[in-house]
Amino acid sequence: MKKFKGTPGKWAIENEPYLNKRTHENDSAFEIKNNGTTVSQCYAYSFFGIKSIQEANYNALLISKAPEMLEMLEYLVKALKAVTSSATKPIIKRAENLIKEATEL
Repeated sequence: MKKFKGTPGKWAIENEPYLNKRTHENDSAFEIKNNGTTVSQCYAYSFFGIKSIQEANYNALLISKAPEMLEMLEYLVKALKAVTSSATKPIIKRAENLIKEATEL
């Protein structure tokens, strides 16, 4: 299995006000943090194509769960390999390709 090379640990969402320098209006920025370190940000204004604060929050939620989803996907591949059959081989291959895409630059 591939070792996750991103920021380790549990990622969490924090909502902080953000000053939009283009319009000088306050927008919401959802930051994904791990032990106080920002891992990613999701902004809620149309410049980035985000339609609403709710959409930005859903994006942030998905990003915050990425390390756990990768871990679970690796676990499922390992479990499927133990009971491999013609039905599970394409699933295993697809999951392994996704893991590779998510862990290699």
